[in-house]
Amino acid sequence: MKKIIVLNWAISKETSWHWNLFKGLHDNYGYEFTVISGRKHWEPRGGGISPIYEEEKGIKCYRIFKSIPDFKESFNHRLKEVVNILSKDKHDLILCFHQANLGKAKKIQEKLNLPIVLIVEQAFRLSGIQNGAINDGWKQKIKDTDLIISWSPQDKEFEERTKVKYLPFGGCFSNIENYVKSYDEKKKNAIAIYQGSITDGFKNQEDFLIDIPRILTETPIKKMIINGYPLHPESKNIIDRLIKMFPGRVEHKLLQGRLNVLYNLSEAFVGYCPVQDSIMCNFPIEAFGINVPMLMNKITYNVDNNDFFIKNIKNIDTLFNNKSYYEHLTNKAKNYYDKNHSLTAMCDKYHKELRKVG
Repeated sequence: MKKIIVLNWAISKETSWHWNLFKGLHDNYGYEFTVISGRKHWEPRGGGISPIYEEEKGIKCYRIFKSIPDFKESFNHRLKEVVNILSKDKHDLILCFHQANLGKAKKIQEKLNLPIVLIVEQAFRLSGIQNGAINDGWKQKIKDTDLIISWSPQDKEFEERTKVKYLPFGGCFSNIENYVKSYDEKKKNAIAIYQGSITDGFKNQEDFLIDIPRILTETPIKKMIINGYPLHPESKNIIDRLIKMFPGRVEHKLLQGRLNVLYNLSEAFVGYCPVQDSIMCNFPIEAFGINVPMLMNKITYNVDNNDFFIKNIKNIDTLFNNKSYYEHLTNKAKNYYDKNHSLTAMCDKYHKELRKVG
């Protein structure tokens, strides 16, 4: 059994897949977690408020910071309070989410003399390896940590050079099969859906104005649901323009809670995600788990056996006209989910690496 300190800006039982991972690691392998976090959820998850203290078997969550900005700005000033909380028990390692929190983890390490496991989203970018050479900042991170985990599948080919271990991101649902709807029911609904935050850059929000009109005019899709939080005025403007262009056929939702989002997704015939790194988003991963095929037309790299999603809007017609093709895609996607993102798979993968530390 390992007792682990977790540093994460905002962990919520309702909106964070990490909570299910911690619970699964406890139930299957006896891990215990002491979490230091903020109360206000990340804005794209609805900005809700979690209790200051929350406990479940194997998890103690101390949300002593008001929000993500408060966590970032006040942590060093409240270090003594944090250390007092953590000193109530003997721990084995520090699990630090995001490289920006590494300095905070090192301050705890100085007080408690514990190894650090750092989790980053994309080591191949942060390390400089995509430009041909490891940068000095990354070399220092390697020295400062006992293990670096990356959530990016691209990092599998760079593991030896960047000294990282790729592990999957998201998923971790229990009883996800309870949310699966039949092909005929989803075909009758004829709903396409996007779920997640809406912004520029790698989220490619400008493609909404190109792709969604095509989906609604060139395929049998009757309705487009956008369930997500616009992070900028321009993001909201794009949604408003689409609603005006297709009155009654484009709906904007702001659902909160992973299970509510999962139920909403289960109604869809197809998912749409223009995000460049879409295989790392919660949305496609959740769709893979409940047999909703994904249109991912901006993905820029190969995924293992990547014939389980479509890349062309015209392929939506084929999904409507060929049930066998639809089921081929969804079965392959479910196999990918089960192998990489199911609760059992995630617990096994993380346990295999965490047990080596400390």
